[in-house]
Amino acid sequence: MDIFLCIFQRDGTQVLLEKVISEQPDVFAYAKHLGELTWVSDFEVALINETGAEKYSAKLEH
Repeated sequence: MDIFLCIFQRDGTQVLLEKVISEQPDVFAYAKHLGELTWVSDFEVALINETGAEKYSAKLEH
């Protein structure tokens, strides 16, 4: 299973699609990576797992 970060503009235009995690297609394998999706800055979004130990981020080119 692949987990992607995908960012759209307000008009629905996709501006970023980036694979951040590849894992076995089993809920016990991939669930540990899921948590909070947050903007780190004006150009970077991050997926932070529930424990805060892992952070996967993607940056927009500006």
